[in-house]
Amino acid sequence: MVSEVPRNEDGSIASPCLRLCKLDENKTCVACLRSIDEIMAWSNADETYKLTVWRRLSSHGKALLP
Repeated sequence: MVSEVPRNEDGSIASPCLRLCKLDENKTCVACLRSIDEIMAWSNADETYKLTVWRRLSSHGKALLP
């Protein structure tokens, strides 16, 4: 579980994006491990959604903090 998610300078939750975008056959980014739907929703998502994404990545032990 993510106890402390990365934050931007303005205090908003940082994106898990690693700037190495490449989708696999399931439309999941092989770098940040988010689905295409999660990637597309991120910029307009609220903090609850963003925390949910970080928790999912973390629960699988796959989240790579920027």
